[in-house]
Amino acid sequence: MALVEGNVTVFSVCPPFERLNVVPNEKVIYDKKTGTMKKITTSNVLETAWVSKELVFRSEPMDAVLKRIGRKYGVSFEIMDSSLVKDTYTGVFDKEEIEEVIDILKVHYGFDYKIKGNEVQLFATNK
Repeated sequence: MALVEGNVTVFSVCPPFERLNVVPNEKVIYDKKTGTMKKITTSNVLETAWVSKELVFRSEPMDAVLKRIGRKYGVSFEIMDSSLVKDTYTGVFDKEEIEEVIDILKVHYGFDYKIKGNEVQLFATNK
């Protein structure tokens, strides 16, 4: 869980009994195997992006980026040249249509694409 505003104290109810005070931009991770909790610093922008249906990426591998874009828009990606997914992407997509999202990626990574139904083919640009 991640805290957006205010503060909260989180208690574990099983040994080892723990208590963590959490403030905004922190989150608690519970390990089911050990029963322990740990508090880490996080970004509320990333943690709450799902609420506004944004896609937020921070130095994520392109194959993971394409997978999440595919889930949001109900498409699958066919990568015709594996060199196209060897990079990472940082950015936010808010209300763009699938073509706009792919066009933005196209500008950054220099590929071409074709959309056939629910499949998007990405291939290297012939230069």
